[in-house]
Amino acid sequence: MLTDRRHIQIEGGDCDAAGTVFSRRYFEYGDACTNALFAKAGLFKPVMLKTHKIIGLPIVDLRARFIVPSDFGDEVVYETSVTEWGRSSFLVQHKVYRPDGALGLEIFEKRVWVRRVSEDPVKFQSEPIPEEVKRRFANAAPATGSRPAPISPRPRSQRMAPERTKWLRANESIQTLLILCANQKHRTPVPECLLASPSAGRRVEPPRGLRPCPVPH
Repeated sequence: MLTDRRHIQIEGGDCDAAGTVFSRRYFEYGDACTNALFAKAGLFKPVMLKTHKIIGLPIVDLRARFIVPSDFGDEVVYETSVTEWGRSSFLVQHKVYRPDGALGLEIFEKRVWVRRVSEDPVKFQSEPIPEEVKRRFANAAPATGSRPAPISPRPRSQRMAPERTKWLRANESIQTLLILCANQKHRTPVPECLLASPSAGRRVEPPRGLRPCPVPH
């Protein structure tokens, strides 16, 4: 069974205010990993669509089993494989491993091999998956091991306590919002406490035309 493994870095834009990954981002990662699996089998998607005259591999059923959440800064591993073939559909499984090697999430995609009906641009139908396509996955060497090795942690000097990381992220978001929302028309003063960047260790200059003002403690 052909298996593809991809390392994905969780970025700040993938997470909510609490630093936890948005659920939809897991599915978006999974879609990209499915394309990577087909490319590994020699079926680069843009070429495959033209060669087999299909319009894509749409998802008709999508399920997930959430076990342990991932956070901003984590590097996770997607292990992707096709676990079942039908006549015109197939099942893709993604196992998502956390940096410590623990299974954090499983995603199951049921996809269909679809082509356009005649020349009508809005009518589609499924058709049998070519045996040649299935063989590309069946003849691959089996995956080794049940889970990838843990990812080496960052040096302690580059790490930060989760609570402080989340506080800095929330503080800087509020800081930026308040500075940008200051009413420039009336030259609204910007409090000095909002101009200190705790993570960068420097003072943030307000936009031109805005003046800081001291805030009593």
